[in-house]
Amino acid sequence: LVSEPLTWLHTYPKTEKAWILALKSYSNVTPATASNVADLFRKSLETLFQEFFNSQKSLENYKGEYKDYLISHGIPTEISSNLSITLNQYTAFINHHAKHHDSTDEKALEYIMYETGNIMRLLLTLKQQEITTV
Repeated sequence: LVSEPLTWLHTYPKTEKAWILALKSYSNVTPATASNVADLFRKSLETLFQEFFNSQKSLENYKGEYKDYLISHGIPTEISSNLSITLNQYTAFINHHAKHHDSTDEKALEYIMYETGNIMRLLLTLKQQEITTV
């Protein structure tokens, strides 16, 4: 997720730029900047969704497309529903702790970083499989 971001994000240049900024900010995080870093991870995920689904909605408004995309690509309902719940909890955390209250604890950032990367990576892996089977 972290060591080769340029490889798997080349076709999404805005996302690539946002993800690299978030990673660099994470590497220099302080208690005073933790909420900003969490929001940078959110912004990188939102940017991917905007590029991926070719729309300009906020992250919270992609839950339906995300779940539908997963199901349409063979991800079982149990897993796609779980991933949809994860996305819902992710956005709730960011909204409550990073965007609106500046109360993100540094200890939560590693999880946020990997959760962001996992969601991104899953979408891009499914897209790559779609391209290679055409």
